[in-house]
Amino acid sequence: MQTDHVNAPCLRSSRRSTLAATTARMIQLPGELLIDVFVLACGHDLEQKLHLAQVCAYWRAVALDYPTFWARIVVRTSRDAARLPISLARSGDRPLDVELYSQRHTGTLSSSDERAVVDALMAPNQRLRLKRLFMSTSGSEPLLAILGSGLDFPALEDLEIRTSDTQHRLAPRLEAPTVRRLMLSGLKFVSGDSLITPSLEHLYLGVFVEDGPWKLLSTIMRRCTALHHLEWNVAAFGLVTSDALPGPVLPRLYTLRLGVRADSSDVLRVFKHHNITAADLAVTIRSRDILDDETSQLLEDIFSRTGAVTLVDLRVESDESNLQIVIRDDVGRVRRLIVFDDYGRWNMRDIWTPLVRLYAIDKSLRSLHMRTSDWHGFAGAFSSRPPVALGEVHILLRGGIEVKEIDLAMEDENYDWTQTVLPPPRTLHLPNIRKIVIVDDGWGTIRADHTQAVTRVREILQHIECDASSRRVEVCVSVPAVLSGRGLSQMTQTTLLDGLAHKWTLCSHCTGV
Repeated sequence: MQTDHVNAPCLRSSRRSTLAATTARMIQLPGELLIDVFVLACGHDLEQKLHLAQVCAYWRAVALDYPTFWARIVVRTSRDAARLPISLARSGDRPLDVELYSQRHTGTLSSSDERAVVDALMAPNQRLRLKRLFMSTSGSEPLLAILGSGLDFPALEDLEIRTSDTQHRLAPRLEAPTVRRLMLSGLKFVSGDSLITPSLEHLYLGVFVEDGPWKLLSTIMRRCTALHHLEWNVAAFGLVTSDALPGPVLPRLYTLRLGVRADSSDVLRVFKHHNITAADLAVTIRSRDILDDETSQLLEDIFSRTGAVTLVDLRVESDESNLQIVIRDDVGRVRRLIVFDDYGRWNMRDIWTPLVRLYAIDKSLRSLHMRTSDWHGFAGAFSSRPPVALGEVHILLRGGIEVKEIDLAMEDENYDWTQTVLPPPRTLHLPNIRKIVIVDDGWGTIRADHTQAVTRVREILQHIECDASSRRVEVCVSVPAVLSGRGLSQMTQTTLLDGLAHKWTLCSHCTGV
């Protein structure tokens, strides 16, 4: 204790010296580097910016010398709204990048403060240099003020508005001739034509349109010659294909996303009528149940106007709410079929059978990414028309490959749920496979269980039928639970291939060679 008491002044002196040295080094930083440190330290929090500008004279001088530091503004609370004039004044004549968040139920930004922020942005000095505006609001007043103002925003390039208020009808009159990115979600329009400009490159519409959604789509097709990315999630029914529009229609379109509310088949037929193609196309549906009678037509619409189709890559991907089937052809075009808010399962026969009939995918597919939860469906689909050109398969561990009641019920709507004995796992037919990659990305339940992981991998290998008469098929096991150092331990290697070495061989990654 006495030693600690004696050393305490020395410790305090050392800390002061270290702090002084650090401060001195910070003061020596050139302004262009220090301002980057400021941005990393406080992001775009206005209150934090003000605190940094008060640390010392040098920091204040640097902060005030860089108007762009103040031109990026985020308003979330009434305190932010009160400080907005300071940021606007210090930003000089620089282009403004503003984000406004207002959720009335949280009480963090009152309606009067929100309106004050909108009024400040609509003042000529700010409106004429507003380059990006993001608004997330639950009220209609600020939307009416901005969109219905009839004012000109000549510098605006990026406009994104999200709202949960669909009770008020908006008739936009905002003029933004140079806007390149427009994202509107949750709004209810009488008509949205005034927002559709030739300068648009990225457009997302998740809105309700009273004055004919197809009229709006026709306006987009007619005006947006620079459009590169289109996301259309607008409800519409009973589309009648219109006469061809003059000149090339959407000549630069690369990505097309059709949301769950869109009538995808009708949109695709309109695009086909006007010779519009997209290299990357995604169609979202709400439930796999509608695929029973419509899969063939939907897939035909998805691949229409792409010329000769040779499908080479098929992937099944999923997150917490969506199941996604991703198909690529031999020239790089991508088609995605997304099931929104699904249980994460799908009878793959519903996809494989029409793809075989329409595009002979059983003769062209070279690469497959699947999940163990889809084993039963793929095995059933491949039993009659196996993929004879398939060379590599990636299998993501999502439970075991055993047959589950839901698998049988998806195949037979009259399935008897009272039966207690389930059949054994199906055999997956992969006639000419050259390589199997088995992976675990951390979502599974076997990440820390070595024994269970080895059992799962062996079960997979035992239920694959392939031609190994000329050479053994390479297996790569990328499962953290079984890896040890640079690869698999000798004991694990022996256990995995016990009784199977005549057909399978481990890759160099697994053997550590």
